[in-house]
Amino acid sequence: MVGLRSSTGGIAAPPFSKGAYEWDQVLTHLTDTKLQFRDTGIFLHSSADGKLKISADGTGTDDIILADAVTFSRGFHVTAQSITTSALLDADASYFEINPTGAILNCRITAPVAGRFLVITQTSNGGTSNVSLTSGTWDGTNGTATFNAASETIVAFGVSATRFVIVENVGSVALG
Repeated sequence: MVGLRSSTGGIAAPPFSKGAYEWDQVLTHLTDTKLQFRDTGIFLHSSADGKLKISADGTGTDDIILADAVTFSRGFHVTAQSITTSALLDADASYFEINPTGAILNCRITAPVAGRFLVITQTSNGGTSNVSLTSGTWDGTNGTATFNAASETIVAFGVSATRFVIVENVGSVALG
């Protein structure tokens, strides 16, 4: 049986009443089932030893908030969204690999958001890719970035709802 220590000193046993409780011992979740909060879209899940997924199904930019500092002991990994056709790029993604296959790709991405970190790279020499903002600019003037060679990359940071700052332009990505 799980017991919770009340902030007032009493021990509560299931079913728990509303109030503030502290765990009185270490609890170990011995299966690979999800620990859900409120509904099936908000959960913690460990599919294997050493793996932890934190998931929230909201639509905002603050669905999962980690207060204070976060330390990454073995690096930080962001999965790339691979783009092979003209498209409106996912507003919630931060890393895009554009791979034109001969035809010109004309992609759009939503307006800048303050605090958004964005990396776009072309992975092949197969053609030209234009990435235009639906509104706002890359650098205070230009709203389109044109990639025409493998490894050309833009690293940008959103400073307002109308502007990115180019942190790095690798290769010769043209802004226009």
